[in-house]
Amino acid sequence: MLTAIQRAELESHGLASIRLKLAAYSGGHTGPGSAIGGFRCGDITRSDIDDWLIEKTAEETKQQQNTLFWARVAGWGAIISIFVALAAIAVGGWPHDWLASRF
Repeated sequence: MLTAIQRAELESHGLASIRLKLAAYSGGHTGPGSAIGGFRCGDITRSDIDDWLIEKTAEETKQQQNTLFWARVAGWGAIISIFVALAAIAVGGWPHDWLASRF
């Protein structure tokens, strides 16, 4: 179980940096109970780091899914707006009159 200090240090390094550090440490061949060094707060066990990585990866995935959802909403909104504008032009409504007076 990570202490608050260990968690804060992992957070300060960031997800990509910790993944790289874990892969590079002993060539990536460490067991779950292995102590991983190189942290200011002291050694942290591999299993604790793995648990933290799983948690952060889940958060990252959720954030990416949310971003993708809103990008799709924006995309569909833009597509619908284009069709509404084209339909208004086709029936000779406001956009048509406005454009005709401008050009």
